[in-house]
Amino acid sequence: MKKTIAVLIALTFFAGFSHSAKAASNIGDSDTYDKPLGLGEISELLEDPASVAVMRSEDVLFGAQEDEYRSQLRDLDQQIDRYYETMHSLGEQGVYLASQRDSADAQVNAYTRQISLLESQLLDLPEETQENAEILAEIRKEISLQISAYADARQSLVEQYDYFNRQMQAIPGQRSDYELQLTSLETQRIALDGQIRTLADARALLASRIENERITALHSLQLSYYNVCQAQERVEFLELQLELLEMEIRIESVKLSLPAQETTQAAINAMEVSSIALQDQLEAAKAQAQLLAGSVSGLLTNKAANISFVTPKGIDVSLRTNLEDLTECFLANSITMKEYDARIANLETLLGELRTALGSSSALYKLRQAEYDYICAQRSEYVTNLSLYIAARYIAYYTVEQNYQTAVASIQTSNLRISVLNAQHSVGNISDYDFLSEQLMLRRSMADVSAAIISKANVLAEIALLENGILLER
Repeated sequence: MKKTIAVLIALTFFAGFSHSAKAASNIGDSDTYDKPLGLGEISELLEDPASVAVMRSEDVLFGAQEDEYRSQLRDLDQQIDRYYETMHSLGEQGVYLASQRDSADAQVNAYTRQISLLESQLLDLPEETQENAEILAEIRKEISLQISAYADARQSLVEQYDYFNRQMQAIPGQRSDYELQLTSLETQRIALDGQIRTLADARALLASRIENERITALHSLQLSYYNVCQAQERVEFLELQLELLEMEIRIESVKLSLPAQETTQAAINAMEVSSIALQDQLEAAKAQAQLLAGSVSGLLTNKAANISFVTPKGIDVSLRTNLEDLTECFLANSITMKEYDARIANLETLLGELRTALGSSSALYKLRQAEYDYICAQRSEYVTNLSLYIAARYIAYYTVEQNYQTAVASIQTSNLRISVLNAQHSVGNISDYDFLSEQLMLRRSMADVSAAIISKANVLAEIALLENGILLER
């Protein structure tokens, strides 16, 4: 709220003038309030711009999108956990297979040794005689059966060994596949986490955006209000000019009716043509003033508010900040700067995660590094350009201030001249025509004064916006 008040200083410090100079304007529908409302009062009736509703809708969408991203992130985390569990199981399976393979290998070796022992027993049998032939035959048969049984058992163990060995050899490939899939999942997670941070940053800035839209709308209201004031002054000037011209036509008509005929009908006809053209300009000016007044009413919550369009008599407020502080305030409060800083911080976090997950030589890391460098360069360029722009607006203020001081200095002279004219006219020392002619010249001079006052009010309001980090469209 302090931010809004700071900007409104330039909009409302002269609101007290709204009721002092003249009655309520008769432009547009203004029969709702008995008391005419000035700029400061109608500022409180300003309707939220349509962009505020759009931003609130965006906040709802951002919230839903963030919830969806967080749900996806939870799913990814669960999937990553399952992959890690599977890889752990593969490690345990490798240990088991190695123990089984080693056990089979040990048994094969034991059976081989047993077979060798039995074969040695066959070789160590005594020579066959008629007496022991039958016994030796039985022994040989028994040993052969044992050798055959051990050989079959060893073959079965060899097959088990080969099976376990093949299973073990497949595990590194399976782990490699899982590692690739894990890398892909981790990359997806990093990207999704970055999207969540980006959404969170956008939502965090949304309240400031809405506030800035309202403040900018107040500034637009001020510009529109003073456009009406200047349009009304033009109407009054044209009315006075037309009145003077019609008086001049009447004077010339009288001259033509005199015997001396100090003028001609052609001259009178030319003035009448000018009068018709001036009437057309006056009607166009009235229509323009009414259209502009209607646009101001259209910005308010009460479309039928009785608005008093009055240019202030002067502005006592002056610029109280130096260029360095003004630039620093803008950069500190600018939403664009906060967006750049948030994106840079997000990319720094992302680069750290990618460096850990993929390494600094990966293509994705290099892509994000290039993006980071580009955003930093954009930020630097933005600061440079905006510093130059703010300096230009700062210098513009002093140009406007100089014009304002010159204009204000002429007000006292103009007011004195008006008083003298009124006194002379009241006692008949000057004619109606001369009185109107002088008034017309003074009105033209006062229009220049009003323009200088309005220019100062508007440039002060723009600088107040800059102090709050708000940049009008250039």
